[in-house]
Amino acid sequence: MKINKDALIAVVLLLIIFVLAGCGRESSTGASLASQPQGKLPAELVVGVGRDTVDPEGGMWESRGLVFETLVTLDAQGNPQPLLAKNWEIAPDGLSYTFFLQEGVSFHDGSPFNARALEENITKLQSIWGKYPIQKTEIKGDYSLQVLLSEPYPLFMHHVSQLSRGMVVSPNVLEEITGEGQKEGGGMPPSGSTGGAPGGMQGSMPPAGMSGGMPPSGGMPPAGSMPPSGGMPGGIPPAMGQPQLEGPQYKVTAPVGTGPYRVAEHVSGQYWVMEAVEPYWQGPVQIPKIRYLVIPDAHSRVLALESGQIHITGISPLSRIPAGDMDRIVQSKDLVLKHEPSFRVGPIAFQHLEGVFADARVRAAFIYAVNEEDLDKVLAPTGRTINTPVTPASPFYFSDLDKKRPYDPGRAKDLLAQAGWLPSPDGTLYKDGKPLQVRLLYSTTRPEDDYLASIIQQQLKEIGVGLTITQVESGALFEALAKREFELIMAPGIGSTSLDFEMDYHSRSRRSAVADPVLDRLISAYNTATDFKAQQAASRKVQEHILREHYVLVFTTTYKSYAHSSRLQNFIPALEEEVNFMRHIWQAEFY
Repeated sequence: MKINKDALIAVVLLLIIFVLAGCGRESSTGASLASQPQGKLPAELVVGVGRDTVDPEGGMWESRGLVFETLVTLDAQGNPQPLLAKNWEIAPDGLSYTFFLQEGVSFHDGSPFNARALEENITKLQSIWGKYPIQKTEIKGDYSLQVLLSEPYPLFMHHVSQLSRGMVVSPNVLEEITGEGQKEGGGMPPSGSTGGAPGGMQGSMPPAGMSGGMPPSGGMPPAGSMPPSGGMPGGIPPAMGQPQLEGPQYKVTAPVGTGPYRVAEHVSGQYWVMEAVEPYWQGPVQIPKIRYLVIPDAHSRVLALESGQIHITGISPLSRIPAGDMDRIVQSKDLVLKHEPSFRVGPIAFQHLEGVFADARVRAAFIYAVNEEDLDKVLAPTGRTINTPVTPASPFYFSDLDKKRPYDPGRAKDLLAQAGWLPSPDGTLYKDGKPLQVRLLYSTTRPEDDYLASIIQQQLKEIGVGLTITQVESGALFEALAKREFELIMAPGIGSTSLDFEMDYHSRSRRSAVADPVLDRLISAYNTATDFKAQQAASRKVQEHILREHYVLVFTTTYKSYAHSSRLQNFIPALEEEVNFMRHIWQAEFY
């Protein structure tokens, strides 16, 4: 058939005009496709995770930060920045906070976000707001609310940046709990930054629902409340020593927030899909869909990343990247591996109240016997040892306190001899006819923990100490910590910007390995300091006392290591807490 040349040209020109006209239309996220790179459209981003954490009632883990928002967020230096609150005023005495809220913001169900909605959250959602010493709230206008405290709480702004401590939900999904449910407490449990989150724990994990599931931020569940299979710890009562608002308890019945995404689909045990909200109050959402694909095996997630089946992984402890697979990620031109700073400090702590470690000389000797350089080789590139209770990412970090502890086996033996532990002909240390034999209790939250335990065991053997290594499930570990039934323990440690010395080192805490009235007083001074400068000074005293008394054998920090396809551009992770890691993904681009 003969083709008319002029007709063919006309058809081509019409096609070009049609395509150009289409490119000028609005995308499904409200952004003009004409602004996208030529020939490229936003694609669905697939996230590889280790477990399904979507609960029928609407709870979630890795994606909770996409649905719900907080009054403030934190910048890279840990300074509060506006989010649902556009600005705020703090009274000089630290007893009142007045928040001036964004206007024109709606929850996903269409209800308005305003001062009354915020007041309902504070009053009803006790699992979140009940941790603070809130005396009362006062509505000052449609978009301004004053929160009055019974005592200063200088970390209030840092804490309300975390979903586990400041999440705001639609009042329409707050349902009163009655009967047995009220006794157990209500609301979405804190999702935490998991200082003790079980990246590599075995067994099933309870769903992250409203009445149990994900672990509190720096919190400790009551003994015996842990799932028998070694899963995540459940919720906890209000923070110790802090009053809770009185009244009935409420739970969150559905994931309805003000964030850039909503849950669109969920196939239990396989995947769930987050869909962009239109319109989103902060602006166009650049990635229209995010699919969370459940791949339980860590190595298989890396293979899926390499093949393009998933596009990002490592966003939480439930999707850790094995250190052994990191080299292959680095060598791929299509993948990006990043290590972000972390607030997490995992101490290996002594039980100092009784037994061999009641003698400070013995604790000091053990510290001299551990060569941290050997431990760092195991931890790299996902972490390292430090020598102070907080990390360099913390605003309360003091570099002069973070000095490498000297490795000195000779000094260790001298101190043990002073404490009455003398060597036998085979080198084993004895006192009163008994060998120096202690036990290290731990639950694997990362592959490196096994190696750390073995290295410490060998180093102590060289000075005549027998170390028995006992690995237990997370429930047993938390119970032993709560009852202080251990000698050495890999404690969960500080896990977020909460910087919660009380939860980790105060004698009344169920997760503290330490019981020291002097330290208790120092922590109380830190908790109630009226300004940041005074709190920094109080923080230094807390850290100095912990170091001086040799309460911790080794401090380690774990970086937030994640990997993604090079197609993902301009993604800035949020470091406030693990559950909020992808908070800013709506601004990123993926084609």
